[in-house]
Amino acid sequence: MKTFHYKARNQSGELIEDKLNADSQHQAIEELTKKGFYILSLHAAEEAAGAFLIRRKPKIKDVAWFTVRLSELVSSGVPILRALGLLENQFANKPLGKIIADLVLRIRDGASFSESIDSLGVFPPILSALVAAGEAGGNIDSVLNEAANIFDKELDLKNKVKSAMFYPALVFTMGILTVFFLLSFVIPKISGIFQDLGQALPLITRIVVAISGIFAKFWWLFAILGIAEYVVFKKYTKSGEGKLLWDEFKLKIPIISKIWIQREIILFSRSLGLLVKSGVSLVEALDLTKSVVSISRYKVGIEKLKIDLKEGASLSYGIRDFLPPDVAGMISVGEESGNLDNALLNIARNYEKELDYNLKVTTQLIEPLMILFVGCIVGVIIIAVLLPIFQLNMIIK
Repeated sequence: MKTFHYKARNQSGELIEDKLNADSQHQAIEELTKKGFYILSLHAAEEAAGAFLIRRKPKIKDVAWFTVRLSELVSSGVPILRALGLLENQFANKPLGKIIADLVLRIRDGASFSESIDSLGVFPPILSALVAAGEAGGNIDSVLNEAANIFDKELDLKNKVKSAMFYPALVFTMGILTVFFLLSFVIPKISGIFQDLGQALPLITRIVVAISGIFAKFWWLFAILGIAEYVVFKKYTKSGEGKLLWDEFKLKIPIISKIWIQREIILFSRSLGLLVKSGVSLVEALDLTKSVVSISRYKVGIEKLKIDLKEGASLSYGIRDFLPPDVAGMISVGEESGNLDNALLNIARNYEKELDYNLKVTTQLIEPLMILFVGCIVGVIIIAVLLPIFQLNMIIK
């Protein structure tokens, strides 16, 4: 059982600051509500000492599962507050549990569901926009289902790309670690034997022995530098200029760029299609979709596209600057037929099929290339070790 500090007003309007014991924040809210209190703030004892509560953004898989379950509960006729209370208990041990508790508090204080989601600033902007559209149209259950579809598909897409690249990345990483271990610990011991023999070593052996000597003395320094470079690289690529340069570099990698572009087109077209289908204006939908894509060039293109739309240009015309011609063509047909949302969703489905195929082909191509690359490096080291032994055998004979 936890201790909660709260500020509330009773039915007479008197301000009350006190604490109570409850198993969860949801239970504490229920107890205070039964007493007729209007809750102003409520925090667990360990959180009350801070000036404000720092909220961690939930993972996309938690957001996807949250919207799926909420959609199911609301579609079954469960009121929003009751549904959120049930979900709060299910996410009690995750950051999302506290976020849901905050949602309940804000809704009880008179804010709408969409306003509560937006004010927290931890959910994807698309969710609050869809919920607002659902509240206006009276179809909150269907828009929650569409939101669940967006996050579920986005999670599935990320998992597909990650799983396709996992094995090649694992082979490459283990290969580099193997080479590092050989040069730092194995070759220095073998090179001592060669020096005791006093014979002239082949050039390739001398080079490998010299490199291993450096690794043997400074392997710890290389390890520290490697970790430091990774941390600096991750920080730099998250900054404005660094992210732009890194994005442009990735777009020039022959195999990776195609997969990355297809993934971005899928996220863009599906999100925009579902937003338009839910009744969100096109300019606002584009602004929300910009938060979904990650390529800097696309974000800039969307900003320019918003300006073009306000000046009277069509979506298909403005989109040609940063998306492939076939995408612009399908959007043009959708605009002419009045089915823009379906056209965008069809683009997402078509590119998803193409991405699945390309991921399979890429995986089959990269795996042997990684094995060949690592094998060549290890092979050079083995040859460098074996050549002096072969020379010694020739001398003995």
